Amino acid sequence: MQGTDDLVAADRLLGTAIERSGRTDARDAIVGPIVQLMSGHEERLAVEPGLGVDDLAEAALAAALALIARDVIPREAFEVLYQPFESLVPAGETDPG
Repeated sequence: MQGTDDLVAADRLLGTAIERSGRTDARDAIVGPIVQLMSGHEERLAVEPGLGVDDLAEAALAAALALIARDVIPREAFEVLYQPFESLVPAGETDPG
């Protein structure tokens, strides 16, 4: 999924939605913790061939931001961004409403 046209489009929609909805503080608040969680743990993470910890951190950040902006992005964009984590934490379990 990394780098696909769908992902790039969803990521752009997400960035715009976060800016327009005034959620930049929430975005900024989660970047550091996600990077910290991933840093130094490459040997313990089941990384697919061709992917590194940076790729995992990018996917985790996209999924977390999609949750933050879920109510202001199209469902299709949310699904693209959250898909890598759907089997771990089904999106239905994250829906506050």
